[in-house]
Amino acid sequence: MHEPAQPSTSDQLTRVLYGDNFLQEHGFWRRLLTTEPFRRSGGGTPDERLALSYHRLRILNDTLDSG
Repeated sequence: MHEPAQPSTSDQLTRVLYGDNFLQEHGFWRRLLTTEPFRRSGGGTPDERLALSYHRLRILNDTLDSG
């Protein structure tokens, strides 16, 4: 008798991170992270890069608060 194959480490981590609805959860983050603020390059002065990082964090925070 053959035992059922054990899920791979990748499959297990995916389930832990995204729950049972991987496509919906992954799609949400993929759509968010392909919006304009996240597409811009990280170039610029250190102050500009810092401002962009905080802008992106505020977007993430607002998104999480509204969901």
